[in-house]
Amino acid sequence: MSIIMYIGLFIAQIIGVTLAAIIFISIFSKSRKKGWIILSFLSALLVFQLIQGFNISIAMGTGMVIIDLFVIVAAFLTLKQKKL
Repeated sequence: MSIIMYIGLFIAQIIGVTLAAIIFISIFSKSRKKGWIILSFLSALLVFQLIQGFNISIAMGTGMVIIDLFVIVAAFLTLKQKKL
């Protein structure tokens, strides 16, 4: 795979996970029950993406894990700041 394709996949991962986190934060802020349901669905999708990333290469999977961890920590800190 070319470096351009790796960069494109990393950018897509950043955009997708960030949008998912924004949607989760928005729903969780309004209804915790619905937020937990959305979180379980998004977690399943995240695991599927990580499996696909590791099937491409170890570097891709590791990069995706790092991106996901940064976004998850940012979402947690945002919810903590809102005191939910």
